[in-house]
Amino acid sequence: MGKENKIWKFLTIWYIAVFSAILLSSGCSPDRVNPPVILCEDALDASVKSQILAIELNGKYSNGIPKGWYTVTGSGSMEPTLHGGDFIVIDKSIQLSSSQLGHILTYFPDWKPVRENTVHRMVAWDKSGAIMEGDAEVAHTENRNRVNKGNYDGEVVKIYRAK
Repeated sequence: MGKENKIWKFLTIWYIAVFSAILLSSGCSPDRVNPPVILCEDALDASVKSQILAIELNGKYSNGIPKGWYTVTGSGSMEPTLHGGDFIVIDKSIQLSSSQLGHILTYFPDWKPVRENTVHRMVAWDKSGAIMEGDAEVAHTENRNRVNKGNYDGEVVKIYRAK
């Protein structure tokens, strides 16, 4: 009986190790949920952006601003999903607690010297908040800080891009 227990114990550990290796090597991560991309014929200059805002805001969002907007800088951390010059629309009424893994969020990271907005994808949760990561296919690690109610801004709901 002692020998059978050792064999079962070995097989159990072996199966767990093999299954874990398969999961890790398959790149199990949250599905990327990308907002719609609207291609614009013209360059995204100030007049085009004001037309986009007039359509997006549609008179409903004047002073409460449940929607926001930003022009993406060319840092490259969110390539190929977001490009420098893209104009993104953020829904600020979506609570962080209802955002799902794989969604793109905007937040104000503590590590930046100036209160400046950052855009990344939510990839996991821990006790301190949402863990964010860029989409770029370069060796990178998770962000140093977490997104929580205090620094959360909103969820990206549309991307406008010049053709």
